[in-house]
Amino acid sequence: MKSISIKTLKQYLIQRTKEELIDEIADLFSRFDMVKDYYQEKSGVEDGGKILEKYKSQITHEFFPARGFGKARLSVARKAVIDFRKVSKSKTELADLMLRYVEMGVRFTNECRISKKH
Repeated sequence: MKSISIKTLKQYLIQRTKEELIDEIADLFSRFDMVKDYYQEKSGVEDGGKILEKYKSQITHEFFPARGFGKARLSVARKAVIDFRKVSKSKTELADLMLRYVEMGVRFTNECRISKKH
């Protein structure tokens, strides 16, 4: 399957009316959480901290879920960081999220090491 280029996308969008574009964005907003997060961050309607907390909780849940044992899949935690980078332009919040990623990994490693000694 051939991938669409930005140029082709822009040509497609230029041919649409304002109402069609609004409907299309609204459809994307309702279908994809990342699009919803992007527009919530961009519009400033919701506190940006809520979106950061959502991605922080994804990382924390991967290592320390409310019930059971964490799977500690680094790919899942890393994806949360990558997705947040796409949604938010805040370097400070991105650094905070990256720090959470490292903290949870270190804490998980330490707790596994302690439990194996006993």
